[in-house]
Amino acid sequence: DAGYHAVAPDLFHRAGGGTAPYDDFAQGMPLFAGLDSDEKLLADVDSARRHLHAAGWSDAQIGIVGFCFGGRLSLLVG
Repeated sequence: DAGYHAVAPDLFHRAGGGTAPYDDFAQGMPLFAGLDSDEKLLADVDSARRHLHAAGWSDAQIGIVGFCFGGRLSLLVG
C-alpha cells in the first residue's frame, strides 16, 4: 500500500536452500557451503534486479540493504 516492492532472493539455494535459527551457528554454517564466489552472489542480485525491472521498477527506484552477511553483499553491489 505504501508503494514498495520487496524481493528477498534465496542466496543459499546452491547449498540446498532452507533456513537455520539465527542463534544456531552449527546449523547455519552448511548453508554457506554454496557461497563459494562473489560472482555467483552478484548474479543472484542481478536476477532479483531483472525481476524488479520486469515489474516496472527502474534502477533509480531500486535499493539494497542488509546487515551482517547481507551488509557485505550490499557493499559488493555498490
